[in-house]
Amino acid sequence: MNIRDISILRRNVKNSNLYDLTKVTFKYVNEEIIAATYKVPKHQEMRIDLICDSLYGNTDYIDFLLNFNNISNPLNIKEGLLLRYLSESDIPPFYVNQEKPENIQNKISSAGRATQTDPARQEFNERNLALPPNIMSKPTQQVVVEGRNVKTNGLFKR
Repeated sequence: MNIRDISILRRNVKNSNLYDLTKVTFKYVNEEIIAATYKVPKHQEMRIDLICDSLYGNTDYIDFLLNFNNISNPLNIKEGLLLRYLSESDIPPFYVNQEKPENIQNKISSAGRATQTDPARQEFNERNLALPPNIMSKPTQQVVVEGRNVKTNGLFKR
């Protein structure tokens, strides 16, 4: 079974077991499209794979059927539900073409441009400091709470 929505999603950078679900994989086309309807029989309740196979002869358009009918959980498909579907040739405009990250990076970066390193920033990173250094010669607490009063000590000398 090939579910296109999952195959084009990227894995989360920090945890490869997770998918980045913020990427759009389906778009609604602003054209008038005549869709056929399919009434779900009892033996295909909660079985989008069987429905897709009976409509298209394969399971390649499961994600399309779910998106096109605004179904987020295929277990909610019950007997008698009317599903809209299109012919296979009308489906491709609904898919978003996802480019690989390296292709996008190549488009926006310049090969001849050299990166520069700020020495102060490099030192800051090497020292593992949590906040950018302030401009006072002697660091102070930024916020001081005295009873019911809250004082903010700015970054500048007094």
